[in-house]
Amino acid sequence: MKRYRKAGPGVFRVPAALILSLLWLVAIDGTAPAAAARTPSPEIAWSGSLSAPSAHTPEWIGYRFLESRKREFGLRNPRADMKVTGTARLPDGGTRIVYQRYIFRTPVWGDSLSIDIDRHGVIRRVTGRIHANLLADIFHRPKPPVLSAYRAAAKASEWLKSMKIAAAIGSVSACYLPDRPGVPLVYLVSLEGGRRLFVHAQTGRVIRADI
Repeated sequence: MKRYRKAGPGVFRVPAALILSLLWLVAIDGTAPAAAARTPSPEIAWSGSLSAPSAHTPEWIGYRFLESRKREFGLRNPRADMKVTGTARLPDGGTRIVYQRYIFRTPVWGDSLSIDIDRHGVIRRVTGRIHANLLADIFHRPKPPVLSAYRAAAKASEWLKSMKIAAAIGSVSACYLPDRPGVPLVYLVSLEGGRRLFVHAQTGRVIRADI
């Protein structure tokens, strides 16, 4: 049996290699604290006085807010990563702005923020969803498609026939699907009646069907 050298009265010095080995066993054993592996929820629902009053335009106020929270949201450049896709007048005279998330000039399915700004230029409410760790999940590199949009539509048509579903295909557009492992690049194939299919842009498989 190996003896450890005493570091003082009643104290033994344990080799650093042994400590590292024990920590490694804890990690693979699954007994490490669960919080260490917990992924922050992408859902956002904030309210209150979230900014100071401002006389600037609502778009400027919104982008200023996104710039102040870009690390929290995992954004590189808010003006490039978040595009304004809609505005609406609120009953109190304020403005609601909707921002769509983009990475590598491609939209992220479901990632958007709605920012309510009152008539004094104060942000009162922010709701939506942002996957903050998205770029790390795809190793900070875009995923080039193997299939064209035309081929994706053909794959969707083949799948519909195999499932005996009669539905006309509408628009086809590329997007990242953040809720799937690996954050795949997919083609969103819109169908009549608000239904949709998601075709993997590299394998051509239908990986999700909202029908």
